[in-house]
Order: sequence, then structure tokens, then C-alpha cells
Amino acid sequence: IEESLLKMGVRSLILAPLVDEHDDTIGMLELASTEVGKLNSLCAHKVDGALPMFTAAVKRVKAEMSTEVRAIIQE
Repeated sequence: IEESLLKMGVRSLILAPLVDEHDDTIGMLELASTEVGKLNSLCAHKVDGALPMFTAAVKRVKAEMSTEVRAIIQE
């Protein structure tokens, strides 16, 4: 994976797990930059504050998909 990221020009990366209220990982937030050091600990701290919004969005989409699958199965 690291080699493919380097080939794409990624030089700085933040990976943050999206964790629900049961401490289950439901996704990952990936931020990348082509500039070395652009995504540092200060950026990671700011991202940490936004993780609940991304987690809520993933949960909402997951629930919508489950509803759609149930509707298709019932047809």
C-alpha cells in the first residue's frame, strides 16, 4: 500500500478510524497531501474534532442502504 501511495504522489497522510458508540470501527477517514509534512499533528488534532460528523454520516448512509436492501428483498 505504501508503495502505491508513493507512486500516486502522496507524501503526507492522516488515517483516522470512524468508531461508533459500541467502539466498532465502521470506516476510515483518509486525508492525503502531495506535500511532505503538510498533514501534521496539528492537522490531525483538528481532524479529530470532525470525526463525529463523519461517523454520523457513515452511520446514516449505512442505515439507508440497509433499508434499501430490505425493500429489494421484500419485492
